[in-house]
Amino acid sequence: MNKGLTVTIIVEAQSLNYDEGFGSNLSVLKKLRRGSGDVFSFASRQSLRYSIVKQGVEQFGWRLGDVEPQGSGNKKVVQFKRDTSIKDSEEIDLFGYMKTKKREKKKKETDAGEASQQEDTMIRVAPVRLTPAISLEAFYNDIEFLNNKWLSDRAGEDPNIANIEQHRSLYKYTITIDLNRIGSEEHNETLDPKDRIKLLDQPEERANRVNEFLEVLKNLYRDIRGRREDLKPLFIIGGVYPVKNPFFMNSVKIEWENGKPKIVKEAIDEILSSNYCYKDNDKLNKEQVQTNTVIGLRNGFFSNGTSLSNVFSPETAIDTLKLKVNDFYGVK
Repeated sequence: MNKGLTVTIIVEAQSLNYDEGFGSNLSVLKKLRRGSGDVFSFASRQSLRYSIVKQGVEQFGWRLGDVEPQGSGNKKVVQFKRDTSIKDSEEIDLFGYMKTKKREKKKKETDAGEASQQEDTMIRVAPVRLTPAISLEAFYNDIEFLNNKWLSDRAGEDPNIANIEQHRSLYKYTITIDLNRIGSEEHNETLDPKDRIKLLDQPEERANRVNEFLEVLKNLYRDIRGRREDLKPLFIIGGVYPVKNPFFMNSVKIEWENGKPKIVKEAIDEILSSNYCYKDNDKLNKEQVQTNTVIGLRNGFFSNGTSLSNVFSPETAIDTLKLKVNDFYGVK
């Protein structure tokens, strides 16, 4: 049976991702505006992918996919090399690839024997899907004034002036993983049928890649502008389900109570008590979402933490998810 792992995570951090900026002396955050008029900062999914892969390389020795430029002149695009396999690289196994190569095709004799260029493109849709990490607290245009006075004084020059937007907030993001596609190209229709195989034959290898990914999330951090931001989960909810839906993506919200953030329970409880159907061996099955769901919460951080039932620490919740991953792949 095909299954998916999905988790929605809350972290606390400051100014996670900057945009193009205006002029040479104002650095602006990436931001979104909602219909309420509130503005929220966010970290792009690409920035999260970078931090996760970078830490996977450092923590578990993940192998990056080999890259090369394709095209000519000012139309060159950096892509993964065609001979880089998902067996060799955790990066492209988890996060996909696009590989393009020009091939020559002979023209008819009436075209003076000239050759034309056509492209072969191989695409691996990412088994691991990330949403941006969007702030749960509105941005109120806090700006920090910067200068390099110390260095300028040492050089006997006038200091340079800059301004930078700052925003400390709780952020939420969601991850969904197609577990049946890890270590396998069976579903990749851009490959020749002979190449659509399980490249990681041992279930232990496939489970290990997902579990290493979860371990990275357990102690994730992001380096940005001389800071190292701690992105360990303060709250995590999710599980392994026969339906690959990010169940809690739009249901995890916070309010403030006596100076502390509060998890809004009503929407979460509604999702937990809802049912979904799936077919297994031609038999229609129905389950409640809460049957396969685990919740982790940092003790003492949220004002209503003790009111939530069946809650672990975030680390224990991730360890429980790893056991569910092992069970899916048949690993003891």
